[in-house]
Amino acid sequence: MSKELIEWLGLTGADGLTYLGLASAFASYFVTSIPLDLFLLGTGLILTLTACAIGMKADAGLSRLTNAMKMISYPIWVLAVVIMGISNFIRWN
Repeated sequence: MSKELIEWLGLTGADGLTYLGLASAFASYFVTSIPLDLFLLGTGLILTLTACAIGMKADAGLSRLTNAMKMISYPIWVLAVVIMGISNFIRWN
């Protein structure tokens, strides 16, 4: 598979960290303990921020469109985890 296709399919290491971060934040929906909520949300935020730092780096082997999409999508996933955390304490608990 080409690097471009792997990137678009979401099969890179940074994408894996993003998925783990989102799963961790989503798991807080099913937990009623506030310390565990904070741990899950903190873990999710750290994982997505790490994925953002790794995944946003421009790659000369990829097209300009793909590099631009990487610059947009990773911060959106971090924002999604932050919104999930806020929603957890405002609506879910």
